[in-house]
Amino acid sequence: MFDFFNDLFDEITHNSFRYQVDSGKKIIVQGYKNIVHLNEEKIVLKLKNGEMAILGKQLKVVEFSTNTFIATGKIVTVEIYGGDKNEK
Repeated sequence: MFDFFNDLFDEITHNSFRYQVDSGKKIIVQGYKNIVHLNEEKIVLKLKNGEMAILGKQLKVVEFSTNTFIATGKIVTVEIYGGDKNEK
């Protein structure tokens, strides 16, 4: 569905999910399971094997569906916790 974005954004693939950040202003996550925490400074998504924390300012959910999550705002950091080793 988002093959178009592969040419526009840096893509990072990890286990069964992937995410793309556009100029620190937009994040697209594919393969998330559900939303654990949500406010204007922090979004936490449940992944198959762990969690992803999106930290920033004025974060706003633009779209979420069964497999795709899109948020905008000033994205400062993306942290991934997961796997059997519970690594960051």
